[in-house]
Amino acid sequence: MDISISRLPDRLIFKLYQKPTPTGRIIHYAAVQPFSVKFNTAVNLRNYYLSSSDLIFHTDIQKLFSDTLHGNGYPAKFIDSVSHFHPTPEIPISKPKYFFIPFIGPSSTIIKKLLCSLDPKICIDFTKHNTVQQKYFSKTKDAIPNSQSGVVYKVPCSDCPGVYIGKTSQHLKKRMSQHQYDVKKEYVCTKRFQNVVLAVRIMYEK
Repeated sequence: MDISISRLPDRLIFKLYQKPTPTGRIIHYAAVQPFSVKFNTAVNLRNYYLSSSDLIFHTDIQKLFSDTLHGNGYPAKFIDSVSHFHPTPEIPISKPKYFFIPFIGPSSTIIKKLLCSLDPKICIDFTKHNTVQQKYFSKTKDAIPNSQSGVVYKVPCSDCPGVYIGKTSQHLKKRMSQHQYDVKKEYVCTKRFQNVVLAVRIMYEK
């Protein structure tokens, strides 16, 4: 199915166009299918026919629609009901609004009732407040200084312009401890940096 377009002096008009040899076949009324499938097929076909044509052609389109249904075994009563069917417009459903307030006793319940009375879409729920854990166990571990890893670090010497730049995937504190241990043991690989390491001034040290 196609659409034919005609030009008027002030506008274009549209009309459903069918080839000279249309089959007109849709799901047959006698087919073993639920009634809802047949009804929805007919309604969708009617809506397509009417929406594809200008208002001045709707009388002819309605007759074409009725003939199509009749040719597929649909009874006159069914055709009449579909022709006058108008779906009920959907009413938009407003979504509820959720809010959370701390529960601090009976006053929280009163506040909840007051807020819900202002708007039925408001939903209030409570959260824990001032629990024993928050009072006494909010920080169960001390902060680990220099716990950064995968960093590039720079150690300046306090006695000369020299600096030592290194890269480590370990925690920075652990790596610096290794430097200090190497200097203490006077390993050759790090001995030339002993003045630098002994005067450590780490940017991350607290």
